Amino acid sequence: MHADARGAKILVITDPRFSQAAEVADPVLPVTVDVIGPFDSVVPATAIVESLVAGKLGERADRRIREAMN
Repeated sequence: MHADARGAKILVITDPRFSQAAEVADPVLPVTVDVIGPFDSVVPATAIVESLVAGKLGERADRRIREAMN
């Protein structure tokens, strides 16, 4: 049984061509990757993931980082 069938919230971060996982995801966060060369960059997707984690952990993560540095 798939996660969506079990009621799990599925978030997909993908390029504008969308992956098959986007069909069952909510929300889908499209990330445009404009590069010159044969390899895509993961920088845009990484920035989104870091922003989501920072937004979710926020104050708690901030406190833990400060404590670790003391």
